Amino acid sequence: MTVALFVILLNWTIHQYLPVLRRDAFFGVRVGAGFRDTHEGQRLLQQYRLLNLALALASGAVLRYAWERGEGWVGWGMTVTALVHSAVMFAMQWWGRMRVLPFASGGGERDVSFVPDSSGDGGVVSGWTWALVALPLLILLGAGAVLQMQWTEIPVRFAVHWGLNGEADRFAEKSFRSVYGTLILGFSTLLMSYAPMLAAIFGTRRGGGELAVLRSFIYSMMGIQCGVALLLAVIGLQPLLSSPENPPLPLPLLLGLPILVVGMATMAMWRSGNREELSDPTPEECWYAGRYYCNPDDAALMVRNRLGVGYSPNFGNRTVQIALPLLLGQFGLTMYWFSR
Repeated sequence: MTVALFVILLNWTIHQYLPVLRRDAFFGVRVGAGFRDTHEGQRLLQQYRLLNLALALASGAVLRYAWERGEGWVGWGMTVTALVHSAVMFAMQWWGRMRVLPFASGGGERDVSFVPDSSGDGGVVSGWTWALVALPLLILLGAGAVLQMQWTEIPVRFAVHWGLNGEADRFAEKSFRSVYGTLILGFSTLLMSYAPMLAAIFGTRRGGGELAVLRSFIYSMMGIQCGVALLLAVIGLQPLLSSPENPPLPLPLLLGLPILVVGMATMAMWRSGNREELSDPTPEECWYAGRYYCNPDDAALMVRNRLGVGYSPNFGNRTVQIALPLLLGQFGLTMYWFSR
């Protein structure tokens, strides 16, 4: 139940601050610096946050009912409430954007034709940093090498999934997929994260103070990749533990470590992204729901998010339109193979 309550708190926190993370934007719309302090802006934010609080409290009530029905219900209750909460707040963010659009300032008349020189990284990363890019892959390869060398020590049957109470509830027989599947899934996940990172290095703008934001984004992505690789390597090595039926790490640590790493990376990107000198040349009409940017006339592969922090793909770019389905396809096939 503690884990479920933590998920509710995390969901509430994300939606509470998402529309105001960017200093120069409000619900994904570029507005004047003082708009959010006006009566209209304060009323809109208050309505949004009241609904967010109501959904969080309702989620807690549902989870309490699920807990009384039995521990097996808590997982389903946690998943459903999180999805419903996010879906409703997504709609509320879209509604807020529609309310703010009449007060938008600039954006549509700005030049989006310039992109960095595709022949280099534009000074975003230094030489030694490129070596760090390979570190997550080396972590997974190292774990795979250890499993290969200790193959005879792996038990015939071991746990591969644990319930919220930390007890094993799914087991697998020793095979290539059951032993190496987690690491292969890790490689697929890293591929999904390397693509936007490289697109940000070679396909984003450099003007108006963007360089510091880009560096923060790249280093944050590297930190997340290393954290994910370490976590999956530890899980992948679980069959070699002295008690292969126990989780490789305590459940709160398994759930908390990724959230901590992502939280620290988000804070770093937020601090670098709220600079007075930053500019945003993307037109308002090319943003959909304040989240998705689609502009075939913009050669940039990635642009700064309007909602939240970091960068988003330009879905109007031909390269993105080709690469994104391929990345999602390989991840989907890997998940299907892993879960069979």
